[in-house]
Amino acid sequence: MDTYTIKSFLFAGACSTLSVIIYHYVFLRIQQSRVHSAISELFNEPMKTPIHPPSLKRAWTKSEDNLVRSKAMPDAKLSSKIGRTVAAIHVRRNILKNK
Repeated sequence: MDTYTIKSFLFAGACSTLSVIIYHYVFLRIQQSRVHSAISELFNEPMKTPIHPPSLKRAWTKSEDNLVRSKAMPDAKLSSKIGRTVAAIHVRRNILKNK
């Protein structure tokens, strides 16, 4: 056998070894998920997956947007009037300015 054939066999062996390792890792992750799912069904426990709740922020109304745009009163006074923080007013003003 020449050197090229030996190198190609070694490369093929390394690739197949790597693919076996990746396959086993994926297989174990799937099995782990199935086992956890089965256990949680037995004990009626929900799976621990990240659940992102919907945004709890109030939507801005048109009247609030008009007050923020007009700058008719200082931000601190506007904040107490509409029930938003001064920082929220600054952010909203920048959003409205960039629209």
